[in-house]
Amino acid sequence: MLKRKNILIIIGIFFLALLPVRHLFLRGYFPMDDNTQIMRIYELETCLKDGQFPCRLVPHLGNGYTFPLFNYYSPLVYYLGVFFRLFNIHYLLIIKMLFGLSFLVSAITFYWLVKKVFRFGLYSALAGTAFYLWAPYRSVDIYVRGDLAESWAFVFLPLIIGITYLLATEKKVKRKTLVVYNLILAAFFLTHTVSLVTLFLPMFLWLIFLFFTADNRLILIKRLLFLTPSAALASFYLLPAIFEKGLVTSQTMFSGYFYYANHFVSFSQLFFSRYWGYGGSNVLNNDTMSFQLGWLMWWLVGIYTIIVSISLATKFFKLKTSWLKWSQSYSAQIKSYQLIILILYFFSLFLSHAK
Repeated sequence: MLKRKNILIIIGIFFLALLPVRHLFLRGYFPMDDNTQIMRIYELETCLKDGQFPCRLVPHLGNGYTFPLFNYYSPLVYYLGVFFRLFNIHYLLIIKMLFGLSFLVSAITFYWLVKKVFRFGLYSALAGTAFYLWAPYRSVDIYVRGDLAESWAFVFLPLIIGITYLLATEKKVKRKTLVVYNLILAAFFLTHTVSLVTLFLPMFLWLIFLFFTADNRLILIKRLLFLTPSAALASFYLLPAIFEKGLVTSQTMFSGYFYYANHFVSFSQLFFSRYWGYGGSNVLNNDTMSFQLGWLMWWLVGIYTIIVSISLATKFFKLKTSWLKWSQSYSAQIKSYQLIILILYFFSLFLSHAK
């Protein structure tokens, strides 16, 4: 039986996830930018009923000439939607369920990362989970952009960070654990392609950090190589998406309005703006949607950065001034992975700005 403490933790995580998705319980649909989620589940269901597996050409798009939607658009979350259709659940309810589950499951995975992997205390883990769920962009993903696949990418991000960290720090990793890791990584490959691209550089730097801090670098390399079957599991989607790109018109995705340089975020939009809109990203600063980090989020990161800087400075310069005793005691608690995550945080902000 579950202990009382574990029950309270489960209730706490559920409550944290319930707050940002409570509006999904209202009647009816809600407007969003990517207003094609129901269509995708319907098309995938029709495709599978026609005996096509894995689904590639959906029947009703492309002016009735079929359309290779799931050759290029990450399919996993829509397969989950079709699974719910087996119970005759309405499409509208399925979309709401999938958006809501993305918050609940990401709360569980982030709590696992902070509490079990990084070994933070209970209250720190719950507070971190709250910030992960309540970051303004998470709600933008649902209520403004309506990006179902990307909302599920937040489920796998803590898992990928945690898995690679455990591979670098654990003395022994069981074979069945590696099998689970491969399944998780393959699921991430099939969830959101754009996240694979945008997270490539931060994850690469994270892996470099793990390599140089690992007790046994050769073992880490071997363990990472054991994750290559994950790419094979997802190859039915990854290979066509890469090698058949020339069979579709993709140039328009990188020109005119869609040219990436038109959509960098300004300093004020990141840190000071409290604007919330239901439009889109426009050229320059004429945006009609929110790009804020969240005031409380960046305030706390700023305070933490100051504390870390003072603590490291007192340790490096061996300062023993009485009023700095608190920082000297705190410096012993600062882990190397906390520093690299802080660096990646600021590096990611820099990459989102036009400079």
